[in-house]
Amino acid sequence: MKFLLDSKALWKFAGLFVLTYGLLIAPWPNWNDFYSSYYRALCNAAFTHFPGDMILQFEKNNAPLRPNLSTSISIGNERKIDRQGRYPATVLQADTRSLAWTPTALLVALILATPLTWKRKLRALALGLLVIHAYILLITAFWIINRSTEVGLVTLIGWQKNFAEALEYTFIEQLGASFVIPVLIWVLVTYRRGDLQKIV
Repeated sequence: MKFLLDSKALWKFAGLFVLTYGLLIAPWPNWNDFYSSYYRALCNAAFTHFPGDMILQFEKNNAPLRPNLSTSISIGNERKIDRQGRYPATVLQADTRSLAWTPTALLVALILATPLTWKRKLRALALGLLVIHAYILLITAFWIINRSTEVGLVTLIGWQKNFAEALEYTFIEQLGASFVIPVLIWVLVTYRRGDLQKIV
């Protein structure tokens, strides 16, 4: 895009991006609770028919290890229910702000700050939100599958377990992916071949 070669336009983009991202990521009253509720509803809908004998629930975390761990993900093994209705289970505590809202806000800010017509912005925003939600659900599903080993639903050995642990560390425990992935999606949904030809 031409604005990448125009210092004035680039500074305008940077300023608008910082302002928009700052407004989106600011700790507005009750916003974290609202978004956490949205995340839980999204995941409960998406994973209603999760394969296998998994019992899966996304609920508000009433006893978080840290204040930002607003969602609990309960994973149970239906195959091992005893006569008292008890079954092996493990509970994950999710920071929905870092896991889901941070990358979403970053993507939205990048798209809105890009000097495009509003028609292209809205198109990029619609496609970008679809892709970022798919990413959020994908890493959540991977996290659940990886931790299902704790209740006997999945078996991972050797390099499989090491690889799964490395991916969980990269995409769940660290914030790096929450910044890198939105930038890649922004490029994917915003740029066109003609735009890139103008700066090459």
